[in-house]
Amino acid sequence: MKNQLGMTLLELLIATAIMALVAGGVGPAISQFASVPSIISNGLTVRQDARIAIHWVGIDAQMAQTTDLVDGGPPVSGVTLLWTDQYAEGAVDHTSSYSLTGKVL
Repeated sequence: MKNQLGMTLLELLIATAIMALVAGGVGPAISQFASVPSIISNGLTVRQDARIAIHWVGIDAQMAQTTDLVDGGPPVSGVTLLWTDQYAEGAVDHTSSYSLTGKVL
């Protein structure tokens, strides 16, 4: 039996079991690695949306002539900003209202 070619059934089963264990450990790692770009993209989208919102709230706040806020009053979850555009024909009134509901502005 020294000139034996090939593998026994037992050797084949052991090799298959080892490959299954390796694939079972590598599979979830590959899946998790593949989901990283979408997680990063979602985080960047949220940050960009926040920057845009801060930009427009800041512009409205700079232009505001009056608000519905009360000095020394309690914290509020919303604000209304009012201003008049003197440069437009007929002095156009503008209103911007912002409210915070949970985590949504």
